Amino acid sequence: MKPDTDSRLERVGLFFNLSGERRAAFQASCGEQFSQLLLHEQFDAVIDSGTLEHVFNLPVAIASCMQLVKRGGTLFLSSPANNMCGHGFYQFSPELWFRLFKNVNGFTLTRLALVTHPFPGIELSPRQTWYDVTDPADLGARVPLMTATPAMLMLEAKRVEVTPILLTPPQQSDYVARWTAAAGGSAPGGRGLIRSVFRRLPPSAQAFVTGWYQRGLWCTLRNRRAFRRIPPR
Repeated sequence: MKPDTDSRLERVGLFFNLSGERRAAFQASCGEQFSQLLLHEQFDAVIDSGTLEHVFNLPVAIASCMQLVKRGGTLFLSSPANNMCGHGFYQFSPELWFRLFKNVNGFTLTRLALVTHPFPGIELSPRQTWYDVTDPADLGARVPLMTATPAMLMLEAKRVEVTPILLTPPQQSDYVARWTAAAGGSAPGGRGLIRSVFRRLPPSAQAFVTGWYQRGLWCTLRNRRAFRRIPPR
C-alpha cells in the first residue's frame, strides 16, 4: 500500500509544533519517527535550530536530519559550542561537524561559523560576532576554545549525492594523523627546534609554557589560524 503523503506531512507538522513534555518525547524518538514517516530525501532544506543537543541518541538524530535532505538540498544546523553547560545533554566541537559533513556521507560542507554572544546571553543579546572556523585537519592540531561568553556553531551543508549515512564513524583528525604516522613507522611532524628546546625544559616549566600559550593564544579567538572574524554587513 502506498503511503499517504498528505497524511505524513500533517504528522510532521504536528511534531514540529509540539511543546513541553510532548516535544521532549518526540525528541527522544525523532530518528524512529522520521523513519516511520518515510520522509527520506524529501526536502530541499532541513533546519534544526536547537534540538540535537537535547536528544540522547545523537547518531540516530543527526542521521535522521541528514536523510531527510534530498540530493542538491541543504541542511542548516545551529548548536551550542561553549559556555552553555546544562542547556542540554551536549555541546559540540567544530571537529564533529567537519568529520560528518566535509566531503563525506554524501555531503559537502558549505560553511561552518562560530557565533559569540555577549551578556546577557545567547537569546537575549542583539550583538553577535561571527567567525569562520578552520578544519583542525587542515591545521594538523586540535583547536580547543575558551570563551567568556556563550558561543554557537552555525552549519550549512549541501547533499551532493545519496549514499548510506554513517557507515564509518567519524574520528578526530589528530588521532588519525597519529595512527597513520605510527603505521608508517614515523612520528607526527612538528617544529623541530622549538620542540627540541621545549623538551629540555623541566616539567614545571613545560606546564607553565603550555598553559600560557593555550590560555593566551591557541585556545582563544585570537588564534587567527583557527578563527577568522567575519566583518559585519
